[in-house]
Amino acid sequence: MRVFISSVRTGLEVERDALPGLVRALGHVPVTFEDFTAQTIPSREACLTGVASADVYVLLLGPNYGYRFPETNQSPTHDEWTAARAAGMPTFVFRKLDVELERAQQEFVDMVGSYGSGVFHGQFEDVADLQVKVAEALVNHAAQPSPLVFTPLADPVAIQWKGDWGEPGRHQQDAYGSLELHVVALDAAPIPARMMVDLPNRLAGSIRALGAVSMTAGLTPSGDSSAATIAVMADDSRSSVADATLRGIRVGASGQLSLWWSLPRDGMGSILDETILLQNLMDGLRVVGGINVLTGDRFAVAAGIGGSAMVGRGTFTGIERRSATGFKLNPKPARAVLDEAVTSAALDRGAPEVARPLVTLVLADFDKTW
Repeated sequence: MRVFISSVRTGLEVERDALPGLVRALGHVPVTFEDFTAQTIPSREACLTGVASADVYVLLLGPNYGYRFPETNQSPTHDEWTAARAAGMPTFVFRKLDVELERAQQEFVDMVGSYGSGVFHGQFEDVADLQVKVAEALVNHAAQPSPLVFTPLADPVAIQWKGDWGEPGRHQQDAYGSLELHVVALDAAPIPARMMVDLPNRLAGSIRALGAVSMTAGLTPSGDSSAATIAVMADDSRSSVADATLRGIRVGASGQLSLWWSLPRDGMGSILDETILLQNLMDGLRVVGGINVLTGDRFAVAAGIGGSAMVGRGTFTGIERRSATGFKLNPKPARAVLDEAVTSAALDRGAPEVARPLVTLVLADFDKTW
């Protein structure tokens, strides 16, 4: 298990230096931003790369907020926390007692404290106290079974696919192809109209805070009493090579939350890269959980591919291909709906277990029908 240790160094020097040895003694791998950069001041890329490589996130809160990245106006620790929460990573927070907090740090501590559900919080007085509490948290976590539960669906679930939304112009088929993810709350009551009115702006703030889009991405919120939608503006680059990107999110008043991404592509067409599809769906499930709009503890999940006249299986490298085979023209949508309901753990640490069969089923439908 890889354990990311996140903290401002100033004011927590001894505590930060003491934890890697403890993590190794417990049989795990400690991870810090220093493992990804030679700089004494962390780069944002190094911080986020470190978080993405980990299985567990440990946050130490001391007196200081730290240097702010110009991209986000947030400290490295704040950005790391946001990335860990967006990834649905198991998170353990430890706050040092009897220290005076900077104003910005007090605001950050208050924000972290608002995420009471599913986040372990502890306090410590000194290094020895911290080591005991971190060791206890990691040992207990390693012994826990996965909370994800699958149960058979008694009846088929009606999924509103992207092409069914009836919003001319905004959601027409993507000329480069798209991946859709849909999560339906099975036990939830319809979302009231008064909540739907405020939902577009809330969604825009949430997907930025969760790291699903950059802080500078162009977002277009819209909606009415039936649905709230955020469209993510496409990069205006004229390059023929483009990675998969989140293009939108929609919440229906009936209790369905949907996300969609453009498929990676080059000048020869769109590419169904199994690794990228899996990562998109895992990230999407965790975003659904992080937004915390859907209620209940039973969810149906579906995924689909559509919207392009030239799609093929392959690996996206970011470099223009010279040749390719196996493309299919004028395809019909490839779709898959899991025949089991999943618990809310699917929107957190259980996301990989749900995303993997979805990818397998969607690609099987692509191979069969396209």
